[in-house]
Amino acid sequence: MRPVPEQQSRPSPVLVCAVPEPGGEPRVVLADGSYESGGERVYWRRTPDAEVLRLPLDATVALRPVRRFPDQRPPQSGEERLLAALAAHRPATPAPVVEDAGLEPLRGRLVSALTDGDVAAAEAVAALLWRQHGLAGAHHALATCLADAGSAWAAGEGTVLAERRRTVAARTVLERLRATSSAVADGPLVLLVVPAGDRHTLALTALAHQLQEAGHRTLVAEDLPRPELLDLLAEQRVAAVVVSAHVPLAAVAARQLAVDVRAASPTTLVAVGGPGAPRATRGLDLISDDPAELLALLTAEHAVLTPRECDVLREVADGRTNSEIASALGLSPATVKTHLDHVFAKTGTEHRAAAVARALRQGWIT
Repeated sequence: MRPVPEQQSRPSPVLVCAVPEPGGEPRVVLADGSYESGGERVYWRRTPDAEVLRLPLDATVALRPVRRFPDQRPPQSGEERLLAALAAHRPATPAPVVEDAGLEPLRGRLVSALTDGDVAAAEAVAALLWRQHGLAGAHHALATCLADAGSAWAAGEGTVLAERRRTVAARTVLERLRATSSAVADGPLVLLVVPAGDRHTLALTALAHQLQEAGHRTLVAEDLPRPELLDLLAEQRVAAVVVSAHVPLAAVAARQLAVDVRAASPTTLVAVGGPGAPRATRGLDLISDDPAELLALLTAEHAVLTPRECDVLREVADGRTNSEIASALGLSPATVKTHLDHVFAKTGTEHRAAAVARALRQGWIT
């Protein structure tokens, strides 16, 4: 390897964001400096002295400086050293007493505490939110805080320190909320994953908590390789696969994952959420960031149609109108409409074609 060029004793590191190849996966690395070599630009790290990224000279690259603090010694072990330094400079204080307040004021206070990295205050407010307004209220504030951090980062207004402070605080609060849960999750398994190359799993961990409180078993598998995903679908009954898509090009990976899941397990529900979710894809049962919609879909998926509802839906599949169905089955048109309303509610659909498609996929009608 080419020797590291002579630099100042303590270089200012930068975060390098780039897509090395057209259509390739985005890369984000921390570098202390760079040099040109054979028509390419090489980025390197001083500790250890090593090449971390090599790009064509014409590649589009975004560089973001990493702030240092005068009283902080050079990092010794990456994130662990930075977090230890933050903890050392924060005085130990007891958890604050949070007074009762409405939903929106409490959410605002939780977002502020997470933004400041005040875990004690955030935990107290999150616990009160859960107790008074349900778990979704606390998780909504967590998601809002992380989304604000992502928006600031995308606009070039955030720093690595600010983003890590929020993320670490949110993860800590979420883990403590989950530790206090007494729900028994013995329902169908829900698999939560991210597309290849995505590492944003905190939202999936929060969603898993809500699903567990509703009685569903969950498995956060991150970016599970395709062969392992298909093996898992073959080995056990997976009620749903939920994909959280964030990074660029995630929509393409999410579409392919939906196709793979549908081919391997036709009865498994496939849901996608997150800022990188595709707008529309065949084979997806749900595109939404609202956990309530996913819970409603899972509830509908396990609601069995009555024999008469199946009869009505078969007639719908044959293209008959309500009047024609009523005549064929010896029912009144009003009764046919009532049966269809029940079918829509049980299948989590809003129109006839979607209800027929769901029933065929679940094997309720043939």
